[in-house]
Amino acid sequence: AVVSTQSTGVIEGYQIGTKDMCINERRRLIVPSKFAYGARGTGNIPGYSTLMFDVHLVQINDSPPPYEVPLDVPETVLRQGPTDCQDPVRPRDVVEIQYVGSLPDGKVFDEGEGVRFIVGSRQVILGVDEGVVGFCKGGLIQLEIPPKKAFGQRWEGPVPQWSFVYYNLTITKHIVTAREEDDISRDVTRDVTCSAAREECSHPVREGDYVLLHYTVTSREGEVFGSSQMRYPVGRGLLVPGWDLA
Repeated sequence: AVVSTQSTGVIEGYQIGTKDMCINERRRLIVPSKFAYGARGTGNIPGYSTLMFDVHLVQINDSPPPYEVPLDVPETVLRQGPTDCQDPVRPRDVVEIQYVGSLPDGKVFDEGEGVRFIVGSRQVILGVDEGVVGFCKGGLIQLEIPPKKAFGQRWEGPVPQWSFVYYNLTITKHIVTAREEDDISRDVTRDVTCSAAREECSHPVREGDYVLLHYTVTSREGEVFGSSQMRYPVGRGLLVPGWDLA
């Protein structure tokens, strides 16, 4: 179902951990799960994993590539729905929804029922994840979701790049769950391992810069999950929670 597709590209801990880096600087980022993949995990990374990234900053650009979103696109999810109940939805609760998703022209691009997710774990697009908080089981919830909290720069079936999407949904089940153990008290740890680059640096990474990085990600126990390079805009909210703040 389209509603269950992630729109984010890299984890937020990356944004946290790479701020004020310099070209050729290297860092080790220790990213707790709340700034990484949370309860859901991803691929071979289990839920609630603290990750370590060895990062090498290769390039900084002031201007975006041509495919990036215009900066004046709104980021707020407009929503309305039922709030008159004793136990509205909170983060970490489990909900099950039925929904219809449509485009600005009214064309329906997806619909489904029985979609279950943990609120706040980003198992669904961010606009839906945020949109159900504070509402009650039963009754219609209407969401207007901007591109950054929907599918962003990706084409997703009939949904074009940078499109607003609209959801009419109903919470059909609501399970209040005990809070899972998560390292929520921890922040992203930054270990600067190349001080020479910093001493020679005249342009540290700032919000709005576009950076090119090489990275390797491992568990705290040393298991290697992957290695690659990535280009992304710092502080634009296009990532999953950890990289953006470093």
